[in-house]
Amino acid sequence: MKKEWGILLAIFIIVAGIRIFFAFQADYFSDDYSYFTLRQIEHIKETFVPLYGDNLSYGGRTHVFLPLFHYILAFFTTLFNPIIVAKVLPNLFASSIVFVVYLLVKEITKNENISLFTSVFSAFIPIYFYKTLNTISLYSISVPLSVLLLYLFINIDKGANTKLFLITIIFLMLTHTSVILLVLSLIVYLVLVKIEDLKLKQSEIETTLFSAFVMLWMYLLVFKKAFLKHGFSFIWQNMPTKYLTTYFHQIPIWEAIYLIGIIPFVLGLFITYHYLFNRKNKKVYLLISFALTTTCLLWMKLIKLEFALIFLGVILVILFGIAYNHLNNYLKTTRFAYIEKPLFVLICILFIATSIVPSIMLAKTTIQEQTNPDLILALNKLKENSPIDARIASSISEGHAVTYFSERKNLADSNFLFLENANEVVSDLDVLFTTISKIKVNEILDKYHVDYMVFTPENAQEHKIKKLSVEGDKCFVSNKVNSVQIFRNKCRVIKSMMIN
Repeated sequence: MKKEWGILLAIFIIVAGIRIFFAFQADYFSDDYSYFTLRQIEHIKETFVPLYGDNLSYGGRTHVFLPLFHYILAFFTTLFNPIIVAKVLPNLFASSIVFVVYLLVKEITKNENISLFTSVFSAFIPIYFYKTLNTISLYSISVPLSVLLLYLFINIDKGANTKLFLITIIFLMLTHTSVILLVLSLIVYLVLVKIEDLKLKQSEIETTLFSAFVMLWMYLLVFKKAFLKHGFSFIWQNMPTKYLTTYFHQIPIWEAIYLIGIIPFVLGLFITYHYLFNRKNKKVYLLISFALTTTCLLWMKLIKLEFALIFLGVILVILFGIAYNHLNNYLKTTRFAYIEKPLFVLICILFIATSIVPSIMLAKTTIQEQTNPDLILALNKLKENSPIDARIASSISEGHAVTYFSERKNLADSNFLFLENANEVVSDLDVLFTTISKIKVNEILDKYHVDYMVFTPENAQEHKIKKLSVEGDKCFVSNKVNSVQIFRNKCRVIKSMMIN
């Protein structure tokens, strides 16, 4: 037993080391939302409360989110540099998946070697590796917690597992809304077991119902105002129409297989079919229920594609471990037992080719996707040289970076809850950067009291333009910071001075 845990610890250290090595290849983060999280962490560190009332986002608005993850990171920033904490701790959390996958697969297969092998697979799910590597992603903690909860639910009657389950699920409720997926999966599990005419434990029913009740009560308290304001569009986070198609977009099946890994995908589907139609096992039904629930919610466009692929990838890896165990046991009963070791070698080669290599390639991609350093330089200059109440227009995907580095108001960012005119703001922002009418530009700048426009190569690529219409206009002073242009709305400043 000690030997296996020693090997597992070594796997964790190697995986965490690879992750942290790649994370520090980039000076900045690979998604804009990480800067929102950094602002929250620093605000909690200073005031002990999250920044719910934000004077900079959209020029002033209210945020609503689950803050526990931010508190955890904020605690460690009292001991270490915030950037180091934000780079290291999420990768440690993400790497911890090897422990919980090992526990779950061992519980079902009773095979320690296959459990260790599967834990390595779980560390290199390409989509999970990519989305949690150089970002302050909630997936890094919510995914391992979800797998841990599945393990505790399977053993709900053993020892203190009921108490541990309830504590852990409340912890997850305060961290990420993926707990909704988990609770729905538990309900589907109860239905599936009943359909298969298997015996349900009273503790399984009570734990599921209690979790559902607490979740509903807690989220009604947290998100009540957002739901009353937006209605059912709250489910889609009040997402503007323009982004809904990309937020819930579909991808070809081959791309989904690439992001999950071909071996877990194929063997995971096989074992799902095998247990649904040929065998009965409550523990496996729990995993299948999770996979079916995730697939249905994705089909109904109720969850993001990346969210669904990450959780499906993890479940399929666990199902792969079960399938591989069945395959090994079957081979031992036939004359082909001698191919057990060659089969293991073949799976290892395929694993390296279809899981580790894609994960490393995506790791390099996420490093290349880090925030443009020239944008950071430009925003730091604005922080030094612009009025404290200035407002800056940039691409939506740069909005959080604007508020974090410049400490000035942005025109827009990717948080849309509590905005009454999200579609209008997004539409005006697109027009601002793409129109050839200088009159229209001035109308929009005056409408939102914008003092500066920041134009980056990424913005140019997003809007498929080469330059802004205000370039060369007498009302705008242009400053270039390497590849980034800053346009100061001189007429707006003069107008403000005249009014004062």
